[in-house]
Amino acid sequence: SWDHTAKLWDTDALTKLATLDHAGAVWCVAFSPHGRRLATACSDHTVKVWEAATGKWLFTLSGHTDAVFSVCFSPEGSRLVTGSWDGTVKIWNLTDHAEPIPLPGHSRSIRCVTFSLPDGRRILSSDWAGKVIVWDADTRKERFALEGHTDSVDAAAFSPDGTLIATGGGQHDQTIRIWEASSGHPLFVLKGHTGDVHSLAFARDGERLASGSLDGTIKL
Repeated sequence: SWDHTAKLWDTDALTKLATLDHAGAVWCVAFSPHGRRLATACSDHTVKVWEAATGKWLFTLSGHTDAVFSVCFSPEGSRLVTGSWDGTVKIWNLTDHAEPIPLPGHSRSIRCVTFSLPDGRRILSSDWAGKVIVWDADTRKERFALEGHTDSVDAAAFSPDGTLIATGGGQHDQTIRIWEASSGHPLFVLKGHTGDVHSLAFARDGERLASGSLDGTIKL
C-alpha cells in the first residue's frame, strides 16, 4: 500500500495476521510456491522477504537504485526475479544470498517480471516503452523479444503448462496479446478494455484468462 505497509491476512478467519513495514510504498507482493515465504517490493529500492505464517522479517535484498515495481518467485522457490524503475532486472539466489545477477537489455523503467511455468527456465520482463524480452533463466541470455504493443506493457503471465504468454498494454495500447511461449510467435489479440491492462491471470487449466484494467473492469 501507499501507507508503506503490506498486510498479511487469514482468509479463513478474515483477520489480519501481521503488518509488514517498509520505508516507502509497497508496489508488489508475491508468495513463494510452497507458501512459506512472502516477498514485498518497495519504493525504498528494496525487496524484503518474510516468513509467511507469522510475518517475521527474514532478510532484505538491496541492489536496485530506484523503486522495485515487480517481484516473482521461481517455481521451485529458490530464486527471485525483480524489476525496478531503475531499468534493471535482477535474479537473486535465495539459497546462498550471492550478489544478484543482472539482465541487461532495458533502458526504461521495468513494469513486470515473471518466471515461466511450470519449469522456471525462462524469465519475462517488460518496460514502460513496450519492450518485452524473454530470457533463458540459466544462461541469462535473451531468447527473443515480443513485438507488437504500442505502449508500456504493464502485465504478463505464462499459462500453467508454459505454452502461452499473455501480455497487457498500457494507456495508449489497451490490448491483450497472446504469444507462443516457445518462439514468441504472435497468436491473437484481445480487445475490449478502455484503460491500461494492469493484471492478467490464467485459470489453472489454461483455458481461460482474466484481465483487470484501470477502466474499472475485469474481463474473462
